[in-house]
Amino acid sequence: MPTGDPGRTPVGRAALAGLLAALVVAVFWPARGFEFLRFDDPIYVTSNPLVQGGLSWSSIAGSFLPRDGNLVPLTWISLAADASLRGTAPGGFHETNVLLHALAAALLFVFLRSATGATGRSWVVAALFALHPQRAESVAWISERKDVLSAVFAFATMAAWVRWTRSGRTVDRVAAGALLAAGLLAKPMLVTVPVVLLLLDFWPLGRLAPERPLGPPLGERAREKLPLLALALAAGVAAILAQRARGATRASDLIPLGERVANAVHSTAWYVAKTAWPSGLSFFYPFEPVPAATALACAAALAVATAVAVASWRRRPYLAVGWSWYLVMLLPVAGVLQVGEQARADRYTYLPSVGLLLASTWLVHDLLRGTSAGRRLAAAIAVAAVTAGAISTRAEIGHWRDDRSLYARALQRDPGNHKAHYLLGLAERDAGRDAEAIAHFEAALRSRPTWADPRLGWANLLLRRGRADDALPVLAEAARRADATPQLLNTYGLCLLATGRTADAEGFLRRAVEADPGYTNARFHLGDALAARGDLAAAVEQWQAVARLDPRDADVRLKLGLAQAELGRAGDAVASLRDATRLAPGSAEAHYSLAVALHGAGDRPGARQEIDEAIRLRPDWRRARGFREGLDTGTFPGPDSFGD
Repeated sequence: MPTGDPGRTPVGRAALAGLLAALVVAVFWPARGFEFLRFDDPIYVTSNPLVQGGLSWSSIAGSFLPRDGNLVPLTWISLAADASLRGTAPGGFHETNVLLHALAAALLFVFLRSATGATGRSWVVAALFALHPQRAESVAWISERKDVLSAVFAFATMAAWVRWTRSGRTVDRVAAGALLAAGLLAKPMLVTVPVVLLLLDFWPLGRLAPERPLGPPLGERAREKLPLLALALAAGVAAILAQRARGATRASDLIPLGERVANAVHSTAWYVAKTAWPSGLSFFYPFEPVPAATALACAAALAVATAVAVASWRRRPYLAVGWSWYLVMLLPVAGVLQVGEQARADRYTYLPSVGLLLASTWLVHDLLRGTSAGRRLAAAIAVAAVTAGAISTRAEIGHWRDDRSLYARALQRDPGNHKAHYLLGLAERDAGRDAEAIAHFEAALRSRPTWADPRLGWANLLLRRGRADDALPVLAEAARRADATPQLLNTYGLCLLATGRTADAEGFLRRAVEADPGYTNARFHLGDALAARGDLAAAVEQWQAVARLDPRDADVRLKLGLAQAELGRAGDAVASLRDATRLAPGSAEAHYSLAVALHGAGDRPGARQEIDEAIRLRPDWRRARGFREGLDTGTFPGPDSFGD
């Protein structure tokens, strides 16, 4: 850092914040050329109608409803805004993630500088936070938009709160509450922010005396944060309910409490080690029981660290505050309440790691500040740490370039990583490398024999190759389990339908719909099964439900319109087919079908216009040309008389 204190002036602070943001962008900018990943990106972006349709009043309203166990409305809205402004290619989403991370780093510097008055140390903490290899997951993975977006609001909340403690202005306190509310809507992990604000009262704000930390002012300081705590509790309860409704917390019921506590203790120590030396990182760490000896050793190490922080409270209060920041912010994702299959995740350190970096940076400064040589050494250590972080982070984000890079690297670190085998199997399947895909699905099943997803991927591979008979035994046992997923039931029903076992298919597809009434794919195929056994009216009911649930599905409107026409419901058929042509204007079949329906309803000019469009889109289509000739001559013999 330069001599003097450039942070004394607003211009100097802005320049330092801008420099930090520029460094972050320079390191992470290659991510703008990365692809979507199969790991949750379909849930968040590529198969999410809230995002794919762009920003609208309906997408904003829909964002406030739970989706796939997530209640992150501001995250959905930000992704939809990206889709509207930049399109649905991955580059725009990646760019926004990088820019939000840069803004979060700048705001962290501004907050720390305001709270502590220490420009250099605040800048170093923000730089170490932003340029740490564990940040790669939160920034280079589009699905972690919620991390970078919530961090922007978290650090802005802290800055506004610090400003209020000094100004006493209501506007600053209201701003802190509004910013926290926005952050909670981006990611509920911010539930611990009110507690962190209380920690700041001890140090660096000095609103609670170190010699009497539990004295009378503590109650007053706690009460002033009750409105923020109420926001946090409401968001936390809503998030847990959303996860339970989707079954995301089912792992807590399946994994004994003792194993979850042992994993939480081990993970808490593991994160500290990886913050200090971030080697062997992976996108997914499978949950495995932690040996008792390992858990006890980790618990002892954490107890020692806590004791040291408490013992140094009066002399070095930043150690206790930084360590408590880490523990408190990690608590929601420590794993006692298990969500998902992972034992831990690098993204979980995004906000908690600030506490560790804060404590260590201030400690190095304190230990070396006594002499000019010591101060130079402290500066050299800071420069080396930031430089090493930038270099290793630039290398780390490269592994997030695409599916094969990410999952193959994970398997190099852990050949038994079942999630990596499964996802790499999907990538190989879609690349046409069937043998490699099946090998990875089999490897995933060797690690997790009862896991349904690899069987589903394997069966879908066979189904796409027209081998429905071969797919049936892959799924049969799993489909008959009481806990079979709607996706597995749907695929098994589709295999049965493809092999002519219509009645059996209907039963499994009904189970899929009963398990998830909003699962449009299962309803679509249930309609096919009902139509195949001759109950066209019941099929129409299912397809109408799909049309209501997914306003952008052109295929179901085409199928619905044809069925309504066959049932003699000409007006409904025309309306459905008009929707199909609006949603898929390049579909010759949709325009042809609408022409037939309009002709049946007596609208010959409308039929002529639609059949002309069908012929324009598909000039060599004999059926369409024959229909057009029939319209011209007035001797229309029927839509099925012209061949294909």
